[in-house]
Amino acid sequence: MKALKIIMLGIFIVVNSSVANIERKSFAQSTNDFPTTKLKQALTAAKANLEKTQSGIKTRYEKDPTSRQSIVSGYLFDDVMKAIDKGRTDLINSLSGEELAGYRAHVKKFYPKAKLEFVGFSIERPLVSVESSNESFRRVERYIEKIDASTASPVIDLMIKSTPATGHFEMWVDGESSGRSLTTNNPMKNISRGYYSYRLTKADYKEVNGTLNLIDDDGTELNCIMNKTDDREGPYPCSLR
Repeated sequence: MKALKIIMLGIFIVVNSSVANIERKSFAQSTNDFPTTKLKQALTAAKANLEKTQSGIKTRYEKDPTSRQSIVSGYLFDDVMKAIDKGRTDLINSLSGEELAGYRAHVKKFYPKAKLEFVGFSIERPLVSVESSNESFRRVERYIEKIDASTASPVIDLMIKSTPATGHFEMWVDGESSGRSLTTNNPMKNISRGYYSYRLTKADYKEVNGTLNLIDDDGTELNCIMNKTDDREGPYPCSLR
């Protein structure tokens, strides 16, 4: 009977170890397996479509109702907004798959919004300045170029440290089923760049929550200082170095 219990215990340990490994590997990618080509193609297409859409916007003219001689020119507000919103939606849709979840989340969060200057007089069909429209498109173009630059090293290893050690760290993409977890003071390997949420817990300590931007922020080590539950201070977000 004792031998049977030992065998069953051994099976239980192996099974649970396998589950832990599966959890740790969720949305993990090796550099060789990461779909870099797909990502770069999506960004190239996004930039080309942006230029095509921008060139297709027609200049409109409008008379000043208070003056017969004054005429203003610009783009229709709706035309510019639709073009930029479509670019965002198309890029998100092209970044499909679990491997690109972090990049997809970054686009949803940080894709530039149009900042437009109104120059017309019509309320129903408002005009915006050509200059403000062009600058809005330039901001989107620079954003796409920044994402493209990150493809030089799209996957990193992130060391997760906490004081005190042996905290439970979880990291995930909002709205996605994928996630990873580990005990702190260990590396979380093969993380694709992007935008993530995290949570750090430990018995008798305050829960730490925050976000990680692995495209705009440099660093390969996340340092977390935890506060006791009865501390007046904290909790504070972890810092990326």
